[in-house]
Amino acid sequence: MEPRQPVEIELTPTERRVERREAGQRPADDTEPSRSGRRRPPPLSERGRLLAVAGCAGLLALAIGWAAGRASAPEPMATPSTTVPPTRSVPGSPLPAPDDTERAPADDEAQPTTRRTTTTSTVPDWSEEAPVEIHEALDGLPMTIVATNSTGDYFEIDFAFGTMRRRVIRPMFGGVEVRVGPGGVLLMPQDGDGTAWLLEDGAEPVQVEIGATWDTYWFPGSPVLWRAVLNADGSGSTLEAVGPDGEPTGERIVLPGPFAYPQVGDPLGGVVVDMPGGLYRYTVDGVELLTTGLLFGLSSELLVAYECDSEGVCDLRRVDRATGESVTIDVADATKILPTWNQWRVSPDGSQVLVQVVSPIESGGGYEVEGQAVLDLSDGTVTPLTGTYVQSVDWSPDGRFVFYVRGRLMALDRATGETFPVFDEDPRRIDTFAVRPAVSGE
Repeated sequence: MEPRQPVEIELTPTERRVERREAGQRPADDTEPSRSGRRRPPPLSERGRLLAVAGCAGLLALAIGWAAGRASAPEPMATPSTTVPPTRSVPGSPLPAPDDTERAPADDEAQPTTRRTTTTSTVPDWSEEAPVEIHEALDGLPMTIVATNSTGDYFEIDFAFGTMRRRVIRPMFGGVEVRVGPGGVLLMPQDGDGTAWLLEDGAEPVQVEIGATWDTYWFPGSPVLWRAVLNADGSGSTLEAVGPDGEPTGERIVLPGPFAYPQVGDPLGGVVVDMPGGLYRYTVDGVELLTTGLLFGLSSELLVAYECDSEGVCDLRRVDRATGESVTIDVADATKILPTWNQWRVSPDGSQVLVQVVSPIESGGGYEVEGQAVLDLSDGTVTPLTGTYVQSVDWSPDGRFVFYVRGRLMALDRATGETFPVFDEDPRRIDTFAVRPAVSGE
């Protein structure tokens, strides 16, 4: 038997193969197409050698893959511990709790203090803390002004100590509503974004999912907000109570459709709803008619409304919500004031309400708003604050000073009638603000 000759294989670039075909040359490999159109298989001896080489290569690749898989295999995942969300102590009739068969944590297990849906964890710590010069009439008051502007500044000005702390939250060019609750501050954008900033006392700011400002109803100082949830059948809307962290408390109010429009949270609980026939207070326990007239002010103690009786006699009245006692307020010209839409703010001491000053339009009828003012509920005196719309107006905790923005933060001393800037030089531009009583322990 003659010794086998080694087989030489020429690797020919595609371009050269094309040149050969164009020149009429035949391919020199053993897989030349036959006349029947099929390729001839290589000789049996060559096929055996090729199969042996391919088999060895496959076994080698399989061994390498198995070893690599063993080396990179992840450790077994630990079974996550189950936690039970904290419960809230909220009056009313809660919704039925869902069936929950998860294991309750032991007493010594760490449990979350709140349940939040956050899109951003925290923001940088206080970037500035410095003394500020406060007007001598206000210096030392037990209160704090929390304020924001559209560039993202959030700051707290402590009048008791004359200091200001500032941090950058996030620019809110569409405006922001400052909501002060019993345990912190909630900053809600007015551009429709449902993500707000929650600044709880002693904690870093976090972003929470609350809902759009026009779909959530609240009253200053309240621990809960009411969020609108549209019914699937379009029959009306349902309001659910949520905490400042956006988590439902378990209370729900079903409103009759289609002409029921929530306005604001009631300081006694529930929601004020505008319906045919007047303004009603809806709670989980029932419905109460507040007034058939124009509501000017609402607090936990009193209600101020302009009402007309069956004979057409109309008066501005102050009503004690506990006893129902009604007192007429003597206003020089009641046609020149209107309620501030959807605010109905009353001073902490119950002596004043915020109103709009209007003047009739000579041609075409209607009214033109001249500015905002405060109405004294004892003698009917109207004190203008500014000739333009003011987004934020608030009182000192004792009700003596009225704060508002007119280019800068201003104060009206109701005892003397004097109006003056709060700071000799404003530390920062203020767009919206709220007054917060001094927190115990600060």
